[in-house]
Amino acid sequence: MPGPAPKPPQSRLRRNRTPGVVVLPYAPPAKAPKPLAGWCERTVVWWEAIWRSPMASMWIEVDVEGLVRLGVMVDYANRGQGTAALLGEIRQLEDRYGLSPMGRRRLQWEMPAPAGNAETESPSPDDDDERFLRAVK
Repeated sequence: MPGPAPKPPQSRLRRNRTPGVVVLPYAPPAKAPKPLAGWCERTVVWWEAIWRSPMASMWIEVDVEGLVRLGVMVDYANRGQGTAALLGEIRQLEDRYGLSPMGRRRLQWEMPAPAGNAETESPSPDDDDERFLRAVK
């Protein structure tokens, strides 16, 4: 006996989104705060990366002080001065500002779908053959 008929395409969309979920735009603030003088290069790269991220579009002016505090802790860790307690604080602040997957989930922030998403484009069968099949002698 055949199974149920396939659903129409419009009803196959994801319907389990929680109300209030925000899909983050790829629009970071026009002007990111400058990193603190004296931070190591690795911390400066991290600082610039978080301000280019989609999460930066959700931060407001009063969040900057907390992010600077996080940056100071990250700098200590990057210099090899991180204790277990410091790393725990870093993790908690990263979660608070949506800089980890769990933090984004708690804040109900979703990342935008990247261009060329697998859900919108199906791979060609030739790609699958090349990745998974090989000749055996």
